[in-house]
Amino acid sequence: MSSPWMKFYPSDWRADPCLRMCSIGARGLWMEMLCIMHEASPRGTLRINGKQVSDAQLAILTGCPDLSVFLAELEEAGVFSREGDGAICSRRMMRDTEKADADRANGSRGGNPRLVKAGVNPRDNGEDKAQKPEARYQIPDTRDKNLSVPSTERAVRVFCEHASKAGIPVPRKIGLTRKRKIEARLREHGDDDWEKACSRMAASAFCRGQNDRGWQADIDFLCQPDTINRLLEGKYDDRPISIGRGRPRERTMSDAMDDFQRRLGQEIEAGPTIEHDEFVRPIAPLGNGLEDAA
Repeated sequence: MSSPWMKFYPSDWRADPCLRMCSIGARGLWMEMLCIMHEASPRGTLRINGKQVSDAQLAILTGCPDLSVFLAELEEAGVFSREGDGAICSRRMMRDTEKADADRANGSRGGNPRLVKAGVNPRDNGEDKAQKPEARYQIPDTRDKNLSVPSTERAVRVFCEHASKAGIPVPRKIGLTRKRKIEARLREHGDDDWEKACSRMAASAFCRGQNDRGWQADIDFLCQPDTINRLLEGKYDDRPISIGRGRPRERTMSDAMDDFQRRLGQEIEAGPTIEHDEFVRPIAPLGNGLEDAA
């Protein structure tokens, strides 16, 4: 039986470059499909009672009249994948389901099998024995710290999925140095923040190379100590272009000449004037001199 709720991260939804390329109608259809796949068996696939849902049935379930247009738009953008028989599936939902099943199985056995050596009910050691006074001091933890590190293979796979869609360089080889750096970041942030950071990086125009240097992000950039925090804080998110907030343009010689010509034209249209200390009056038109002689 499926859970009555599912995890939904609004920041991941809005930062996914594949979804951002789709129209609002296609995104609405994908949300309806996610709800159906959440209740499907197996979870994450577009099936009902184990049978693949056809396009006609999906149109009835979602109430979408333009299903074929929106569905083609989602598939072209790479939002979903298809199984061997052609059934639509959500990669993210299938990964989450696989991880939840593994965690549930480990929990029924008492926890992570790599850490629990004695089993769920360890054997009784017999009667209690008096402890020496030195036993009250804490014993240094000598366990291998790498036992708690999540799988680096999955982290690299998640990075490559986001990077390949955004045109970001994909690592050709993961050596020992890179592996240790990835493990360090996973210990600090965990799987979820790693995947969110990959998604935010792929959605950033600056990280994709749209900057004055043509620089592009890569897995070494993501493995730097402060990169994941800066990505999750939105330091590399795209910013809207502000209009009308720059410095006022300085006046040039051309502007001064334009003003002078405009004022000169206004004075010519108003006619010649004689300026006095207290008033300005128009000049009377000059006669031909005959009236004065008469």
